[in-house]
Amino acid sequence: MLDQLSKQLKLAQEKQQAIVLVRVLATEGSTYRKIGARMLIDEQGQQFDLISGGCLETHLGHHAIQVIQQGLPKVIEYDFGDPDSPAWLLGVGCRGRIKLLLEKLCLENNYGSLTYYIKAMLAAKQALVASDGVYLFPRYMQKDKVANGSASSTLSKSLKSIGCPTAQSLRHTMRTRLRNANVPVPSVEEIQGWNDSSMAAYYGEQTALENMAAELKKTL
Repeated sequence: MLDQLSKQLKLAQEKQQAIVLVRVLATEGSTYRKIGARMLIDEQGQQFDLISGGCLETHLGHHAIQVIQQGLPKVIEYDFGDPDSPAWLLGVGCRGRIKLLLEKLCLENNYGSLTYYIKAMLAAKQALVASDGVYLFPRYMQKDKVANGSASSTLSKSLKSIGCPTAQSLRHTMRTRLRNANVPVPSVEEIQGWNDSSMAAYYGEQTALENMAAELKKTL
């Protein structure tokens, strides 16, 4: 998939043509692709990769043309579990729900998020090959836990070198904002990765990401 995206991005850049990136934002129940999956649609309507196994792609092609013409991103949600939903008319075999983001990538926006996504994925693959252990960055691990101090120190040095606030100051600022948004202390500590000496903190599973995201949104 990454090779296909890289190939089509390079082709679009060479021809200076716009393309539409379709990305899966959320899924629920049975769906062909999951969160993070991507496909491309070019100006001629040609599609690269699939989101639904072929059931949604024709419908997405029409939306992609609108996105290219208007230049505005579009979020589309299909609910195949609801028999009263118009999505049933598309005849999809899966009976889940899927939310998609369509965004125009072009020369003017330097082909947007796709450029950064491909660079990040390629860098991660190279780092994974170079790593000879269980973890990608073993220097920041203590047994099976993240060594927050080491990671924070390294990030602070990098930020200082380009004249940005240190990681420590950023963490303090975030803690203040979380506190002022009345986020409970246990949630603050979990969001920020603080260690908790209480054994009770290790019982049960980690807080659901959507709940942590809801607490973070309170600070905006």
